[in-house]
Formats: sequence, C-alpha cells, structure tokens
Amino acid sequence: MHHRICWLSLAALIGCEEGAALDTATDFMVDEVEMIPISSPCSVGVEYFGSRYWPVSASGSCSMSLGMLDGQYIRIVNERSGKCMDVAGGSTADNAAINQYTCHTGWNQVFLVDASAGYFGGARLIPALTVTSILPKCLDIEWASTSNGADLQQYLCTGVDNQLFDWNASDSELTVDHSGKCIDVPGGSTSSGVRLQQYDCHGGTNQKWEIHSLTTGYVY
Repeated sequence: MHHRICWLSLAALIGCEEGAALDTATDFMVDEVEMIPISSPCSVGVEYFGSRYWPVSASGSCSMSLGMLDGQYIRIVNERSGKCMDVAGGSTADNAAINQYTCHTGWNQVFLVDASAGYFGGARLIPALTVTSILPKCLDIEWASTSNGADLQQYLCTGVDNQLFDWNASDSELTVDHSGKCIDVPGGSTSSGVRLQQYDCHGGTNQKWEIHSLTTGYVY
C-alpha cells in the first residue's frame, strides 16, 4: 500500500514525509488516506490526484467543509429531489437564474470552489462556464438581500459576502455568509426548472446538499 503522510495547516499543506523523492513515478500511486491532526482533535485525510494533494475526509472535531474543497470542480445535488444545481440555459450572463434540474454531464451544472479565505472560511462558487472569462461570475444572492425568498443567481464576482457560501458535511446545509440563510428548493419541489432561493434554515431535506467532486471522485 503506497501512501504519503502530510501535515495540514488551516489554509495549505505545509509538509510531507516519505522515503521516496517527490518526483518519482510512485508518487502518483496514492491509495491510502492518512489522518494527521491540524488542530487537535481535528484530522484531515488527503489523497494525491493529478498534480497535488487534496483533502478528502475529516474526523474528530471537524467535518468536511466547502473551504476544504478549494480548487475543486464540483456538482451540488439536492438531497430531497436528487437534482443538480444548474445555471439556467447554460447562460454566462449576469442575473442568470440558478435552478435545480435533472443531473447531466453539462458544464452548466459544475462549479469551481474558490476558498481564498482558507479551509474554514466562506467560499465563492464560480460557474464552470465562466471560469476562463476575463470577468468570471459567482453564485450570488440577488441585491444582497437578507430576506427569505431572495433568488440565487450568477453575477460578476465582486468579493462581497452575498457571494460567499459555507457548507459542512455534518449538516449538509449550504448557507450564505451575509444572511446566514440556507439555499432552499421552494416548497420542497422535486421538479426540474425550480429556481433556488435563500430561506431560514429549518433542517428540511430541500435545504440539504450533497457535494460531488469531479476532481477527486468523492461524494460528501
């Protein structure tokens, strides 16, 4: 069983230990997760995919968070409906609606996690179709509203906190930093095309989301 032990800081991998040199072919044969405490009793497991190590599991006093998925491409799936978060019509324009829709292989259902604030801070969710744009878009609560029923949309990334989101595997709720509310499927609908909103968190499955990482293949 080939593995590497890595220590994690709150924001980045800070050290690895193994007999083999970093540039050997065996470095790409990692198939065992090592758990190293980063702030006892929290441990984070990492695996090597492509060109770097990625956090893939957590235990102890912490669980996987959106910030730990920094740099990963993900799909976001509602637990009640089984449908994916979707940029309506594959639009790359400002104010495009964010709906739930039957999951497919299109890139309008894929988002890049940008956690500039570190593993345990809020993260931006950038629609994959806009990642290479000069002016990428971010998931955004319309008009920075703090009211129930405010729509989720995509909009030019501005760095404000109505574009920052938190998610934690312990409760699977996707919350908006500026309002503290949950991303919600209105009425618990299971239909495609229903626009997503923010709403007071209440623990319903229409407010719970699975994260499917396309980068690592893990589901959280």
